[in-house]
Amino acid sequence: MIADTAHWRDLFAQVVDTGVCTGCAACVVACPRGVLTYEDERPVQTDAESGAGGCRFGDAGCTVCARACARLHGDDCELLSSAVVGRARRDDEPAGVAGTVVAARASCAATHAAGQDGGFVTALLGWALEHGMIDGAVVSGVDPSAPLQPQPVVATTPAELRAAARSRYTYSANPLALRDVSPSRRVALVGTPCQVSAVRRAQASGLKRFRSVVFTVGLMCSESFTVEGLLHGVLESRLGIALGDVRKLNIKGRLLVSVPPGREGLLRDGAIEGSAARIVEPGLVEVPLRECKPFAREACHWCPDFAAELADVSAGGLGLDGWTVVMARTATGEDWLHAAAFDGAVDLRDAGGFADALAVRDKLAAAQRRRPARMAALRA
Repeated sequence: MIADTAHWRDLFAQVVDTGVCTGCAACVVACPRGVLTYEDERPVQTDAESGAGGCRFGDAGCTVCARACARLHGDDCELLSSAVVGRARRDDEPAGVAGTVVAARASCAATHAAGQDGGFVTALLGWALEHGMIDGAVVSGVDPSAPLQPQPVVATTPAELRAAARSRYTYSANPLALRDVSPSRRVALVGTPCQVSAVRRAQASGLKRFRSVVFTVGLMCSESFTVEGLLHGVLESRLGIALGDVRKLNIKGRLLVSVPPGREGLLRDGAIEGSAARIVEPGLVEVPLRECKPFAREACHWCPDFAAELADVSAGGLGLDGWTVVMARTATGEDWLHAAAFDGAVDLRDAGGFADALAVRDKLAAAQRRRPARMAALRA
């Protein structure tokens, strides 16, 4: 276990400086002294008297930032799982504990069309807003000045949720938006597994800034990619696709890039040397994942959690077209899922009819659980 006296000095030395940091920004949100900021997907110490790797406030007894870090407390994940979902997962549960597992999608055609894989998350949170269960949702939006570049936002209307829908596959530190959310408000947080774990760790530590989060949606995630590598390197430079033309990105065993027909970039002139990317049909470009893998974020290589095992509900496309595999893990997750279905906001199907998707989920979850040990062995 991490000592109760751990603070920024330990967090910096063991997590940030080693490259293990997820970039979730929970420590930045939690910092009561305002000396931590967020730059280049990393927390940065700004107090000149402390130095980058030190903290005079921590030396005096402040431990808040360390208490918010899930990576620093990686050895207590089973205790956290028991507190959140009632028990630790069994060996026959590679994707974690869940009460209900279904395939789901938005009932509303407009929300379905706006979503990534059926619009389930957008529909569920829209239903929660309309029923007064939350005041807003912390989600990944898009920087209006930079096409496809994500940024954390707080959506307070169903329209704002639809505007923020879909995946960008580059990292958005969604918990960072909690800096501007009063602890007295009620918000849902949509995030990657590392972000959900950070919120759960901070809540278990009793940190005030995270009290507002009353519901979590975890997005199943193998890895995310750097903006410079995926967007500017693969899409713009190699394929010649203008980022402003991209309507949707999706990963279904390969990267699928949807653009207006006739805007497929350099592939319009034929094959690109050194790339196996191709035009599948007008307006749809397929890129092998091996051409994107070199641009995966380093922190993702340390992540053991594919299926967001500490979320109220976890959601992932898993190769499905128009549907999302949903795992309700907590009593609140079960209640919201079934109430939204009862009210007609979402459609549910028995997950037994999607055996291939469940097999993919379990395979990816089992493989990802081995990542930290593999990375540690490579460094040894």
